[in-house]
Amino acid sequence: MKKQNLCKTLLLGLLALPLLSGCSHQATGICYALTNGKGFGDYVLQMTTNLVSGSIASASVKETYSACLWARVNPQEKTDSEIDTLQVDDALNLDGTTGTIYLAKYISIGSGTNKLTMTGTLRSEDDESDLWGRGEYVDYVIDSIPDGSQTPNDLYRYLAITGSDVYKLSDNAKWYFNAVVGSEIHAYGHKSGSTTNDVDYTLTIPESKPLRNDYTAESAWAGGADSFAAFLEGRKLNYSYKSSDESGNDYKCIKVDTTDKTYLYNPEYANGVFSDDNWVKITGCTTTSLGLNEIKSFFDSANRAYASVEYASAK
Repeated sequence: MKKQNLCKTLLLGLLALPLLSGCSHQATGICYALTNGKGFGDYVLQMTTNLVSGSIASASVKETYSACLWARVNPQEKTDSEIDTLQVDDALNLDGTTGTIYLAKYISIGSGTNKLTMTGTLRSEDDESDLWGRGEYVDYVIDSIPDGSQTPNDLYRYLAITGSDVYKLSDNAKWYFNAVVGSEIHAYGHKSGSTTNDVDYTLTIPESKPLRNDYTAESAWAGGADSFAAFLEGRKLNYSYKSSDESGNDYKCIKVDTTDKTYLYNPEYANGVFSDDNWVKITGCTTTSLGLNEIKSFFDSANRAYASVEYASAK
């Protein structure tokens, strides 16, 4: 009888193996990051990777705008109110022309206990960081940061903090992204004769859509972003833009196919295999739709998002 029970138990165990092997571990990793712009200000990126059994089943790439875009206002919008503005000449307009624009001096981002108010000052055109050239014309300084441990008080450096967690998923960029997408952003003025900034001015949000992906004029970029997300499907990531061999020679894992301007990726460089046999084409991602810094930022953010749910530390 005991032998029969033992055989029955073994049989049930063997029958269960296919069911157990069919179970798939599913997880979602999300990373946020500040990325470089091309004249309208920089962007804040949200990279989402959905994993099944250790591989990326699907991904999404979304970006929203810098305050130096949405805080552009018309100082004559309300006749009974006043607004302090910062004038920028020869700025890039949304239609591709250049002209004079006005950015609100006083803005706020977020709501409730997560709300931050800011005061802007013009940056120098000679700033070596090229922030002016990318459309970051105004330096918005945070009036008071609730968390005293975070010392940068200007918005740009505040968003550039990648976080203290091992994966550097950037809580600050996440806060900003969600606030802009959730319409928790304001450019303020005050009623004539008052000093209280409580008048909301209309914001410059392209086509009233807070995501860069949805703006008609950014269709080429959006197509490149979607193509990158499609490229990630079925892959595991261990990304490092530059790796070195034992002799100290450097190898960069991204390059451009000179025949059609499509980006190429060599996943094996990060694993120490320095062969030209492993280049793969990132179909749909070309130099006309995405700059090198953008594709690098996509990979870095995807790698962090992937690692946050797949590895014990960032790879």
